[in-house]
Amino acid sequence: MSATINGIAQPDVGGVKAASAIAAQRFVASNGAQAAVDSISVVGIAPRSIPNGNVGQVDGAGILPVVADAPLTAGNAVKVGVGGRATKHSTSQTVIQTAIAGEATAFSQPIAATALEIVQADHVAGDAGRGIVIEGSDGDGDAITETIALHATATDTAVAGETEFTTVSAVYMADGAALGAQNVTVRAADEGATVCTLVGTAKELGADIPAQSREAYCNELTITGPNSDTTHVTIVGISSADAVARERVTLDGESPSVATTTTVWRYIDRICLGEFTNAAAGAVKTNATADTAAMKCGVVVRAAAARGDDALVLLKPNA
Repeated sequence: MSATINGIAQPDVGGVKAASAIAAQRFVASNGAQAAVDSISVVGIAPRSIPNGNVGQVDGAGILPVVADAPLTAGNAVKVGVGGRATKHSTSQTVIQTAIAGEATAFSQPIAATALEIVQADHVAGDAGRGIVIEGSDGDGDAITETIALHATATDTAVAGETEFTTVSAVYMADGAALGAQNVTVRAADEGATVCTLVGTAKELGADIPAQSREAYCNELTITGPNSDTTHVTIVGISSADAVARERVTLDGESPSVATTTTVWRYIDRICLGEFTNAAAGAVKTNATADTAAMKCGVVVRAAAARGDDALVLLKPNA
C-alpha cells in the first residue's frame, strides 16, 4: 500500500528486497540497499524500515518524508548523507571559517615523542577532576588525542597521560566551559619542559570552533594559507562514516599554500592551529570539487531544523 502525504497518495516502487537493513524514511539505492553517501542511484524512500533480506515498500515519486542529516531549509537541493539521510547538495564551496590565524608561538613542541602531564600552580576546587583535551600528532605525523583530568582533590598535583605526543596542535576544556582563574600548564611528564599554558578563564588554546558553518555536508575540506607555507592544521569532527575523526594536513608550500583532507566530513568540531605559522592567515572551506548534478535526489519542501528531524522532500530519483 502506498503512503499518503498531505492527503495525496504516493506511488511506490514496491517489492524491493533489501540487500541490507534499510531504516525508515531513508533513501534507497537501485541495488536494494540503503543509499550510501553521495549516491547517484537513488530510486526512492522507504516509508517504513525493511529488515535485511525482506521485501518492503519504497516510494519512488512525490513529496515524501526523509530523515535529515543536517539542518535543511525549504528550497535546498538535497543529496544522500550519512545512513541514507538527506543532506544539502551544494554546487559551491561551504565556508567553514573565513579566517584562521596561526598560534604556533604559543606552543613549544616536545623535542621527542613524550607523554604529557597537566597541573595548576595552586589548587582550584572548582577545576578538580575536569578534563583537558590535548590534540597533536605521533611520531608518524598522524593526528592523535588524549583527555587528561586534573587531579580529583589537589589540582596542584600533576596528572600524567599515557599517550606520547611529538607535536601538540591544541588544548581545550573537555566540558566546553571556561577554566577557573588558575592557569593549567601542559608539560612533558615528570616535571619536564612546558609545552603550552591554558590561561585561567579560557576555554581553549589553538582550537577554533568553526565560525561560519560546522556542517561540511559530506565533503572533503580545503585549507588555504599564505604563500610558501608548509606548516600543519588538524581538523577534528565527524566523518561521513558517522565516526569521530581527526586529520592532520600539511600545506603544500605553493602560492597560495593549500591542503585538502582525505577525510570526508559531515560535521566539524575544531580547527587546531598550534602548528600553523604564527600570524599566518588562511581559510577553511569544503573542497572546490562541488557536488555533481547526478548526486541531487530532491528538493526540500518543508525544512528540518536539525539532524534527525524529518524533512519533506520532493523526490527526484537519480538512478
